[in-house]
Amino acid sequence: MSSTDGGFPDHDPELLERQLESLRRSFYQNIGPDVRRLAELARQYALVSGNEPQPSAAAGFESDIVAIAHRIRGAAAIFGDASISTNAAELERIVGRAITARSHSMDTSVAILRSIDNLIEVLARCQADFA
Repeated sequence: MSSTDGGFPDHDPELLERQLESLRRSFYQNIGPDVRRLAELARQYALVSGNEPQPSAAAGFESDIVAIAHRIRGAAAIFGDASISTNAAELERIVGRAITARSHSMDTSVAILRSIDNLIEVLARCQADFA
């Protein structure tokens, strides 16, 4: 292996870009299950979050929402998609704050549901671009 850039083996930038584009395309084409799961979690969360005091029921959905948002945020960041990454990070932040505060007020529930809707909308647009 020869090295021309301070210790890294020679590589073909065009090949690397094609490989990254293939991974990016695969991410967007396969995001459907996460979108459907987020939509289902939103529906279930809306049902339990309005029935106080049942924070433990809402908390179960919240941890699932955070896990999906975190996974999507990380993948979007790798692929340089600031829009998805920002929306997923916002959802993760809002839900994480609710979990930490053990707060399930109507305002918090509305903010969580609105953030899920925003992320789903952005994901659907990007998914359509790669269909």
